[in-house]
Amino acid sequence: MVEPAGPNDAASKKKEPFQFSLRSMLLLTVLCSIAAALTGSLDAPTPFRLVIALYLMLMVTYIVLRLPYTCRGLARVSARWSELRQKRKELESMMAERRRHMKK
Repeated sequence: MVEPAGPNDAASKKKEPFQFSLRSMLLLTVLCSIAAALTGSLDAPTPFRLVIALYLMLMVTYIVLRLPYTCRGLARVSARWSELRQKRKELESMMAERRRHMKK
């Protein structure tokens, strides 16, 4: 008989590949255009503007591509904290129950 895979199974820990979604593409386009507009408003020679624009666009691209992984990590941490809070409440109620029994 085959047992179902549990939450600690190696297959469940495997990261899913990043999907470059339409939302990510739109966000990247908007942020890159903002970065380009910011560098266009600088009073600097054109080669410096190009270097600054390229740097800002690379930073924006990195942030947009890292965003799903960061959000997934935050969701995992938040779920773990909720789990720990629930366990703490259970332990506190058990302790209160034992105290009541000891007083009787």
